[in-house]
Amino acid sequence: MNFHEPWQVLKRRWLTAMLAVGTVLGAGTLYNSFQKPLYEAKGKITFQDQQSVFAGEGMNINNSPNKIIRSLPVVKTALSKIESDRNANQVADSITINNIDNSLEVKYRDPNPQQAAKIGQKLMEAYLDQDLTLRRQEAQSNRGQLEKQLPSATNALRTAEANLRQFMATAKISDITVDKARLVNALNNLSREVTTAKSQLTVAQGLSANLKGLFGQDTMTTIRSSLANNSPSMDRALLALQNIEQQLAVERARSSDKSATVQDLKSKQTVLRSAIQKESQQNLIGSALFRGKAVQWQQSGVPPETVSQLIQNETQRDSLEKRIAALNNVIDSGQKRLEEFPQIEEKMRILSQDMRNANNNYEQIATKLKASPSNMLSPAKISSPAKVSGKPIEIPYSLPPWLLAGLGLLTGGVAAYGLDFADKRLKNAATVQQIANYDMLGCIPQLNIFPKDQPQLTLKQNAAAEPFRMLHNNLKFLNDSSPAQVIVISSAIRGEGKTTVAANLAIATAQTGQRVLLIDADMREPQQHKFWKVNNSVGLSDVLQHNAQFAESVIEVAPDLELLPAGTLHPNPVSLFSSPAMVELIVQWFTLYDLVILDSSALTQAADTILLAKMADGLLLVVHPQVAEVADLKHAQDLLNRSQQRVLGMVLNGVKAHEHYEFAPIVEKQPAANTDNILQLPPMVDDNDVFVPKPDTGDT
Repeated sequence: MNFHEPWQVLKRRWLTAMLAVGTVLGAGTLYNSFQKPLYEAKGKITFQDQQSVFAGEGMNINNSPNKIIRSLPVVKTALSKIESDRNANQVADSITINNIDNSLEVKYRDPNPQQAAKIGQKLMEAYLDQDLTLRRQEAQSNRGQLEKQLPSATNALRTAEANLRQFMATAKISDITVDKARLVNALNNLSREVTTAKSQLTVAQGLSANLKGLFGQDTMTTIRSSLANNSPSMDRALLALQNIEQQLAVERARSSDKSATVQDLKSKQTVLRSAIQKESQQNLIGSALFRGKAVQWQQSGVPPETVSQLIQNETQRDSLEKRIAALNNVIDSGQKRLEEFPQIEEKMRILSQDMRNANNNYEQIATKLKASPSNMLSPAKISSPAKVSGKPIEIPYSLPPWLLAGLGLLTGGVAAYGLDFADKRLKNAATVQQIANYDMLGCIPQLNIFPKDQPQLTLKQNAAAEPFRMLHNNLKFLNDSSPAQVIVISSAIRGEGKTTVAANLAIATAQTGQRVLLIDADMREPQQHKFWKVNNSVGLSDVLQHNAQFAESVIEVAPDLELLPAGTLHPNPVSLFSSPAMVELIVQWFTLYDLVILDSSALTQAADTILLAKMADGLLLVVHPQVAEVADLKHAQDLLNRSQQRVLGMVLNGVKAHEHYEFAPIVEKQPAANTDNILQLPPMVDDNDVFVPKPDTGDT
């Protein structure tokens, strides 16, 4: 396709371009005709809170206002209230909803402004009814589920409370924070008591050291041995004191020192301490070893007061050591208890959280059960009724005329150029001349063949014959010193009109008074006998095979014009044309005729055309732009160049009337090297000017 000649492309493809433009304009106009002015009704629904805009408490998210308003039940309900015949699906598609804070802006578009307002208002009312119904149904369904969940929630709460109480009873905890603080305080008090007892023990140990020098080491050992041998009553007293000390530590952890229990335990502690000290003294005095020592002290003159002081000091020392041991045991128990508090706290935290979760679940279920679905009110109301503005809204999909015109022209241009680009045929003479560098000797217009049922070939003395006369003159003056006497006429492919050109050129030459021989050398699909309506039983092939005489085979079809048909078809035309008989015939033709025209096969379909052209004075190439493709012409040119044929020139056949190529005919003695001038096409052939029958099949 030549993009530099857009006007030529449009002239060739004007019908395709007009069809594309008309299709686009028609489709756009039809589309716009279905568009009607639309009126928009606006209304507003306001909710109590933002959450209700999307879904009420406990409601399914699928029950959102956007879906409810567009649902078919709501749309059908709204249409039934005003007895409208609108399609429910179309109405649903025409609804637009915008969320604005705690409100919904509902828009409905309709060609009828009154219907738009009515349907918009009824849509909002139907939505409120449907929304309330759905909320009540949802609440009723939830109530049934809550009633089923309440017994299990109650049992879970009771179980959690029982587990917490049981653990606190087992761990002996009332308030873990207070108990922990009191235990720490009690341990601190016990530590102070141990410190005090140790101080007292140190004093007693110092006094014992002084008395040791008076009574001796043996006496002190005897006294300590006697004190170590506790009586059963002493063991019971010591065990009771240890228990009292432990209870006192626990109670101090639970309550203050001023509580009655703590005061009572302190009294018992004091009594037991005194009892233990007395029991120690009695055990010491009752000891046989001690009595023996006492007699010795009396004999030695030791004062009784000193002996009494010794007894009191040693019993006090023994009591302090036992007290310190008991207090340390209590402190160890308290420390172990204190170390257990983190685990107790974690367990209590878990149990307390379980109890709180169970309690919250129970309270939520109980609270929801108090709400009555029958008394539920809608959380929304119509704050602005549906109204329609006076002017229709702009039709968003209407196509403006300028857009339709632009699309039509663009589509037409694309279609024309696309079809022209896809068409690989030769478009015009300019394209032919660009590909094949041969002289343009003739330009044959399209011939109107009428009537089609008359097969004779008749060319009158009028404008229709002028292109063939001009072709004859151009051939005559190509080389005046050595004119072409034997010419082979061929084409790149079948169907380009070489047979028609050969026949009419023969007539045009014969009308000048020259003797002309027209030979049908196409041994594959001969057509000349059909043009002239003669018998093809004897012809060129028969003469070459010596089955007939040349003089008997030629047929006079017009004044000064004889025709030699193809004759019996030969399976190998190349061997036939390369025989000596063919050379003899050509020599004979030179002497008998002024011009011999051989109508040969197409170049790309037979090799015998090249052989004939070698024997002739030259070859005339017929090109039909609307039949041959670029590749066909290039192939034919390549064949001619490789065989070094003498190409007299080209004849452009089937040129349309609007394609004006102006070039002058070749005049006498003009050099043949520059003959690609432009011919002025004659006017279109009138129906009564020419009678050229179109053959049913074959190359015409």
